[in-house]
Amino acid sequence: MSFTLVDLETNGVCGFPQDQASVLCDNDSLRLSVWNNREYLFVQAILWQVSEHTLGKTEDNRDIGNYSNLGIAVAATEGKRSFGIDRRYSLNPWPHLLGLYYQVLLSENATTGLEKDSKGRGCIRYLETRDRQPVRVDSYLIPLSEIARSLGDRVGLCYWSFSPNPVQTVNSVGYEPADEAYSSHSIPLTSYHDYQLISGHEIDPHDIPDDRSEAPPPSERNMQKPQIGAMAPEIIAEDWLNTDGCLNWESLRGQVVLLDFWATWCVPCLAGITHLNQLHEAHRQDGFQVVSLVTERKPFMEKVVEEHAVRYPVGTNTSSGDAYGVDGIPYAFLVDRTGRIRWHGWPDPQIVEEEIAKAVAM
Repeated sequence: MSFTLVDLETNGVCGFPQDQASVLCDNDSLRLSVWNNREYLFVQAILWQVSEHTLGKTEDNRDIGNYSNLGIAVAATEGKRSFGIDRRYSLNPWPHLLGLYYQVLLSENATTGLEKDSKGRGCIRYLETRDRQPVRVDSYLIPLSEIARSLGDRVGLCYWSFSPNPVQTVNSVGYEPADEAYSSHSIPLTSYHDYQLISGHEIDPHDIPDDRSEAPPPSERNMQKPQIGAMAPEIIAEDWLNTDGCLNWESLRGQVVLLDFWATWCVPCLAGITHLNQLHEAHRQDGFQVVSLVTERKPFMEKVVEEHAVRYPVGTNTSSGDAYGVDGIPYAFLVDRTGRIRWHGWPDPQIVEEEIAKAVAM
């Protein structure tokens, strides 16, 4: 598919009605436009300086590609988060996860994992122009029913994109961080675009490709979480930090343990370290401790543990995520003194504290 620059300035891609759209951002790096009708919110981003889809490496040695997030905050104009409604949609969040995924905000420090059951559609396309280097186009088609909005309502929007080669991070709201390597979590709610949903003509949603259909087949990983009351599967890690020797359920028997699965690239996980430190110290006299597991390796984690002052044991390069059916982080399991799972879920501070109090009292 080949376009002239003029074409892209006046026409959308993948059925996007550019002539009816509102342009929220337009500069040398990015044009972000939005349109809606009574069923869908349609957002399209054109990145002028990203030429192709090539993989790079994260600092912890994982493959990463071009991807983007569309933050949606239904009460952004009031400066409020709407837990259970506000979402962050993602396109191609990982090389093996193509197309549209989303996370729902559960609390200030917790979201769901990457979910793929959206009724929307999404894709990233690389287009050649006759005027300049190839450009990238991100298209998000979001059902209004998923974000509890209807015609006349206002909604806050924020687009954020990352590319590894060359390294480039772009956002639509003019946010300028002190650190170039910032995430979409860093952008304040007050910066979001304010958009009012208006009536538009009908579109065929199938004009927008859905790259989820092109994703690799699912792996054979176990995604079943252990049931409440079941014996906790063994914990396995290549190395351990903040403890002597290796931890397992035999060495932990008689203690109440909060087993926390997390990662250094997960902003809510990092935000939760302070609270986990507090829990670890506050209940130690009750026979309780926090034990955490990450897939990153020891040399990288040693720096992270020191930088973020992690006080509880950290098992590195774990393979236990499969046994526990972990499909999103942060995720925690509370294990009682007999080694049985008492509770599991997203580690909301209030819920976790209540469950710990009940477990250590037994």
